[in-house]
Amino acid sequence: MTARTLRIALENVDFRLPTQVTDDNSVVALKSLAFEPLLRWQPGGLAKPGLFHRWEHSDNGRVWHFHIRDNAFFHDGKACTASDIEAFINGFLNSRDYFDMPWSYARYLKNAIISSPDDKTVRIENPEPFADIQDILCEFYPCRMDKDGKPILGTGKYRVVEFERQNNVGKATLHRVDKSEVGPPEVIIAIQNRDGERRLEALRAGVVDVALNLERADDLTVVNFDPTLSWGRVTSTLSAMFYLNTTKGIFSSPEARLAANLAVDNVGLVRDVFQGLAKPSATIVSPYHLGSETAQLSPIPYNAAAAKDLLKTPGHRRTDRTSDTTIHA
Repeated sequence: MTARTLRIALENVDFRLPTQVTDDNSVVALKSLAFEPLLRWQPGGLAKPGLFHRWEHSDNGRVWHFHIRDNAFFHDGKACTASDIEAFINGFLNSRDYFDMPWSYARYLKNAIISSPDDKTVRIENPEPFADIQDILCEFYPCRMDKDGKPILGTGKYRVVEFERQNNVGKATLHRVDKSEVGPPEVIIAIQNRDGERRLEALRAGVVDVALNLERADDLTVVNFDPTLSWGRVTSTLSAMFYLNTTKGIFSSPEARLAANLAVDNVGLVRDVFQGLAKPSATIVSPYHLGSETAQLSPIPYNAAAAKDLLKTPGHRRTDRTSDTTIHA
């Protein structure tokens, strides 16, 4: 690394179309450099200003007005307007994920009316009170196509000056927009290598300065926190879960679903399978969601005996009850 250039090894280097949904950590990392979220999500579930610098809502919580910050320009010089953001949101709501299913937030906004009263204001009206809108807008990073049809024009701190993908392998170069800012590198070069061990090898060899997502290495013993390197650990907001919800059969019973959770040794899974590079969760969502800290939830403990006792009760055999949301450790 020089004083002005940072070379990063990522599992994937790509900029997706505005209508494509992804939770790929590598793609999200690049997106956060070149694009700007409408609101910035904070641990604990609170939202802070992003591309929207302020907002207000009606007393009944149904109508929200969000205001674009001053001097918001895409990297080609075009001003970022409310109509740009309205079109971007609507494009996402009409998109499909890799399973050909509507994006998860589409259902939340299916009855919402999104409009642009003026160039700096986005108005969202919903038939019901809609406090969740702040969480949802943290997921939107508006961008536009450049003259070559690449979705790389954002309003973020870094401008994409080069992006190529050949044979599903990408490479990108980003330049800092504000050259007067002291501290962050002026140039970021993103290099793709899908193999976690090889990303680490490239770091040790000095080919790159940073290697990300090493927890995805096939051989986790290479993640040995060697003191010759500077290691960082950040818990992802991504939950891995297995849904047991059903309206028929054994798992229509909350007791049976709880028994299944009690029968899984999550601490052992983290220790033996993930080599300590994970945390047992207390709910089906991230522990950083709004209200989680206040609720002080804890993971369901491993208790095989209690699981067996629950399965001995007749309640788990009922098949005519409405499915409840199951909570997974």
